[in-house]
Amino acid sequence: MTAVDDTAEGDAAPLRGGLAAALANRYPKRMLRTQRGEVDWGAVAALAATVTALAGIVIALSAVSQMRSVERENRFVAGLDALWRLDGDWHTPEMGDIRSQAAGALLSAQSSDDIATVLDFFDEVAFLLDRGVLDEDMVWYRFYQPMTDYWFASKDFVRQMRKQDASMWAHLDKIIDRMLAQQARRRNRAMDDVKPSKPQIRDFLNSELGQGQCVEDEDLDARKVPL
Repeated sequence: MTAVDDTAEGDAAPLRGGLAAALANRYPKRMLRTQRGEVDWGAVAALAATVTALAGIVIALSAVSQMRSVERENRFVAGLDALWRLDGDWHTPEMGDIRSQAAGALLSAQSSDDIATVLDFFDEVAFLLDRGVLDEDMVWYRFYQPMTDYWFASKDFVRQMRKQDASMWAHLDKIIDRMLAQQARRRNRAMDDVKPSKPQIRDFLNSELGQGQCVEDEDLDARKVPL
């Protein structure tokens, strides 16, 4: 018997005793005897079978509850591992260069493959969230600002790219409202009030310029232009 079965058996023991007592009260001793006062072994056997069946149901339900608890815990750990992997990918030197180039392109209203790469990253995050691999609170806590700021900063770019493929970044598009709703609940504000403004987006993109490993100070200052 497995650990889950042992736990379920232990949890169910008091319940079996309670079931037996309840059935004993429901079927008093006189009902287990014939009119001549002899023990009605058929009735006794039927009662024992009922107790056994009910005890089995209790054990099964307890085992299912234990398994579901383990499943929830395993899913949480898997989601946390996936989140840490994504967080690590977001902070690699290579992604830092891509983020810096993407921010510079957005600030200067230019198209760039780097913008698409950043949106692809967040589209993967959104896909895993939509599939239940990632927890919504975790995604909000770790990626809310860069996800929403890059999305709203890239609206014109997304419109142009969707002329070629209307399905591009569909998962991200779907998840953004959930992220905004989460932010609104936590800030006790309306969703429209938590959407990033143009000055906020500009400040964010300017901060992203410094993520690149090869950005010179003079180049950085030159690229800090308003949207």
